[in-house]
Amino acid sequence: MDSKFRVASERWAALILFLIYDIFQIWFVGHIEVKSNTESLLTYDFNWIEEFHLNTLTIIALFFIPIIISYFVGVRSVTRSDMVQIIGPDSLLNRVKMEFHLGNPDKIEYSIENVDHFLEDLAVGEPEGTYQNLKMLFGIGVMVENLIEKTGVKSIKRVYMSNELVPNAFTMRILPIPKLGQDWIIINRNIIDILNDDEIKAVVAHEIGHAARKDSWINSALYSPRLIIIVAWAVLLAAMGEILLDEPFNQITLIRIFLIFTLMFIIRIVMNFAYRLITFAYRRTELLADHYAAKVMGELKLINALFKIGKRAEVVRILKSDVEYLNTKYNELNENEMSVRLLNMIDPSEIDINRAREFSIEYFVRSKLNSIYRGFRLNIDDKEFNQLVERSKDNLYIDLTNYLDKKKNKSILEKNDININFDEDLDKDDLHNLIKNLEETDNLIFETERLEKEGVLPETKTHPLVSERLKFLYNCFN
Repeated sequence: MDSKFRVASERWAALILFLIYDIFQIWFVGHIEVKSNTESLLTYDFNWIEEFHLNTLTIIALFFIPIIISYFVGVRSVTRSDMVQIIGPDSLLNRVKMEFHLGNPDKIEYSIENVDHFLEDLAVGEPEGTYQNLKMLFGIGVMVENLIEKTGVKSIKRVYMSNELVPNAFTMRILPIPKLGQDWIIINRNIIDILNDDEIKAVVAHEIGHAARKDSWINSALYSPRLIIIVAWAVLLAAMGEILLDEPFNQITLIRIFLIFTLMFIIRIVMNFAYRLITFAYRRTELLADHYAAKVMGELKLINALFKIGKRAEVVRILKSDVEYLNTKYNELNENEMSVRLLNMIDPSEIDINRAREFSIEYFVRSKLNSIYRGFRLNIDDKEFNQLVERSKDNLYIDLTNYLDKKKNKSILEKNDININFDEDLDKDDLHNLIKNLEETDNLIFETERLEKEGVLPETKTHPLVSERLKFLYNCFN
């Protein structure tokens, strides 16, 4: 069976099953009435009634509440100070268009070269680096706008860039209503730092794929049944609680308290099954958006983008995990604070795990030695201090490497035993060897993936592993 058809079938099967499951819950719970019965072993009577507990007005309200909340949450999320509009009415691209009267009957052609003087004027009197940032924002805006026009997806009205230090991008549906709604794309700045132009376009094409396939519409529509279920179960629990409070405290009260908590546990299991269905569907949705992006930009460009994003995620994990390990031996520093500092100080384009490990160790050593010398008010010149840092850093690097070598399982990136230069872009031969290794063994590309699979790290519920995404794309296009 074709990989895309299989994934699409699995997605729709999960979505339909989820919807049937949720509607059944709403119908079932909405027809249950609870009354007190001290003669019964359960101390409650659960009766089937013809009348539905929730009236039509309540159901309509519960259907639209998630839509309204998602609108305000979406609008508020892009008004943060670290958000910059790349495409939209307040974007630099739109301002340049207005300045040069683009789109007029004369169809004046423009490029980065003929707007340089305008960007330079905007940067006058601003902090150093403003011109470079403006040029970057304009260039990204032109690139993304051209890609949106190429795909013909007209629902995308705005694109934003956030100043996040982890590589990510996502699509929001603002008002999932035909003709009124819009799709907004959010790109983290770190995507720009680590990817080349074609890879950036591949990531954006993935998000365009969500808009083209109406994924955000479907996801938003599924929130309403979930809210109705929660309210229906809450009404049932509230009725049981009201009976509990209306009668005097005795042995029956304890039984009822036990029953209420038991029902809450059952509800959790029931809701968890629905959650597993929807997260399964979300993962399949991501694979189908990958397929869309690969068709637009080519699978190898998207695969290299995903690979670099995975490597950057490894760097972020290493900055935290190495500090945690070192702190178990030399505990005095605040782990979370140091991890945040490291992430802010390391080169945002760094995707090499060995260089990241060297950086984290050196920073740890410098912080530790600095606190010791300051604490004891000892004087030391820079040369001697740096020599101590180098010696300590080398020793700690050996210590940490020996610790890591003792691990039974290693990711492909760490072992690198399949003759691939992971410092360069993957070509078709590299990809073939990588996929062959993945399919013949239980290996995963990244350590983060292995830790997620083993439950050491929390699993990314809505996104499949990078290894799975690469295998899917390879099987679809080869």
